[in-house]
Amino acid sequence: MGLLGSIGQLVAVVVAAIVLFLVAEAAQFPLAKPRCRSTCGNVSIPYPFGIGKGYFSTHGDFSLKCIDNQTIFGDNIEVSNISIHGKITVSHYMSYDCYDESGHRVDHFDGWFQLTNFVVSADDNKLVALGCDTCATMMGYKNETPYWTSLPDGVRIITTKVRSYDNHTNCASFNLCSTAFVVANDAFNFNKTNLNTTVEEYKKHQNVSVVLNWTVGNQTCSSAKADRTYLCQGNTTCYDPPNEVGYRCECLPGYDGNPYLSPGCQDIDECKDSSQNNCTRPATCVYRIGLPYECKCPYGYLGNGTHSDPCKKRKKAILLPVILGKCT
Repeated sequence: MGLLGSIGQLVAVVVAAIVLFLVAEAAQFPLAKPRCRSTCGNVSIPYPFGIGKGYFSTHGDFSLKCIDNQTIFGDNIEVSNISIHGKITVSHYMSYDCYDESGHRVDHFDGWFQLTNFVVSADDNKLVALGCDTCATMMGYKNETPYWTSLPDGVRIITTKVRSYDNHTNCASFNLCSTAFVVANDAFNFNKTNLNTTVEEYKKHQNVSVVLNWTVGNQTCSSAKADRTYLCQGNTTCYDPPNEVGYRCECLPGYDGNPYLSPGCQDIDECKDSSQNNCTRPATCVYRIGLPYECKCPYGYLGNGTHSDPCKKRKKAILLPVILGKCT
């Protein structure tokens, strides 16, 4: 092999390496702005959220701080998760009401929080009350209208209150405190040892997780488009969530990435991941660039090849012999 042949092979190898690198980089779908910190501790921080001036959107409360690897929203609200699909999980205080064995109250606290642009998710949270001889209530405000116990969409202010009917005198041997809190559905499972929690433990470990809904700005999709403050990028769709102020962006079917970050969502191969497509055997998933995937049934089958309309074998036609003759 001559010198030119060796150089040609080397160039081919370098080009192939560059292509593989670019494919790998594209598959990661960056969530933050260039040169912007995209994580704090174990929390990923997608734009429009950001740490530091210039790295977050000004169309809402998206400024965060990273202190000792903890993601902080506002003054002291700890963030444990941010979803690009309009969800953010934060910590807040639980309410408690504690007594001594003689029935004298030793401590009491009503947990509450108030947020300007985020609302409590009615689908992702529940009200929990723990304790013997316990009465708990929750009050929330939506558009300055109070709501008791039930949790509708659009609530921005929540207060939980808890009290005892008889100061725990009838169950002082195993339960001296009542507590109540709004908590994420998957963040709390009851254990009977919860009834033995002391007031000192409540003071030390008083936070629970709650899921909030976030939106962009205080306009509808059409209004944001009209005044050019629209944040949805390429290959996205915009929608106005009911009972909330502002709008959200989502990737179109067959695309993934951060819909708020230029240039927008990127085409994905849904056929590589079964969770991304609805095809079922014996159908074949067919990837189509820039178009939704297609489920194809093999030859001899009918149906769409999906879970709701699976492939079914064609029924073979039955041929019955026919004798033709002439009556005499």
